[in-house]
Amino acid sequence: LLAADSHGHLHLFVYAPRDVHSFGGQRLLRRGEFSLRSRVVSLRRIIGSSRHVCLAMTFDGSVHAVSMVPEKTYKRLQRINGQLAKAVPPIAGLNPREYRAVPLHRRQNQAPKRTVLDADLLVPVYTNGSVVRQKEAAQRDGTTADRVLKDIVETESVFGIF
Repeated sequence: LLAADSHGHLHLFVYAPRDVHSFGGQRLLRRGEFSLRSRVVSLRRIIGSSRHVCLAMTFDGSVHAVSMVPEKTYKRLQRINGQLAKAVPPIAGLNPREYRAVPLHRRQNQAPKRTVLDADLLVPVYTNGSVVRQKEAAQRDGTTADRVLKDIVETESVFGIF
């Protein structure tokens, strides 16, 4: 379940009746959050052939797309994303991780911090970077650059319905 608040933050919830914190399925569990830095005015779900995409339209006119990815792909891309966030100098001094993080005073108790991949960092930096940097990042993760590029292409193919 994807929800938005009045502060421009997206919240990801999951139904997990076997988890102790859900009180037997009576409560949804917050699994992630992501700041869009603009108030969300509309959320729309678009059903594709293989996956669903949620569009978040914001007050400033931007449109953000959110989609689920398989767990293995998420973990691989999250590790590469973390490496790139540390290795690439930030644009205008903005820390890419903290820019998309929900501010500490707005965070709920059990909300994990890193559960959403930011394609605005991962895709341009990895795919447009040098082949040497791609191979180094992939080797540090224990995979190949081709596997990471394939994951990125598969993840972005969901948005081809537009």
